Amino acid sequence: MVGNRILVVETDDGPKEVEIRLMAPEPWGNAWRCSYTIGWPEGVRESRTGGGDAIQALHLALQMIGADLYFSRYHDEGRLYWSKPGEGYGFPVSKNMREDLVGYDKEFYG
Repeated sequence: MVGNRILVVETDDGPKEVEIRLMAPEPWGNAWRCSYTIGWPEGVRESRTGGGDAIQALHLALQMIGADLYFSRYHDEGRLYWSKPGEGYGFPVSKNMREDLVGYDKEFYG
């Protein structure tokens, strides 16, 4: 594992941790892949992305995590946060998503 981050989602039963785990890139045929998980309250979502080398695979995985967070219903409902609601999650997104960023994400990645 490269690292993890804990976000919080407000549920009807109170706050729940959402753990994001990013795995180290690994060789995948002639390319590389990078896996990650997001531990949503309803279950863990596992995904991966590939790249031409380890750096590209890692970068794309970080962007995919950002997209998963911003496209989540918890974000849409304003119930997902890292340190404070509305400040963002600390993950980059692809260029075509930058208008959706909030808080510090908008300031640093927008």
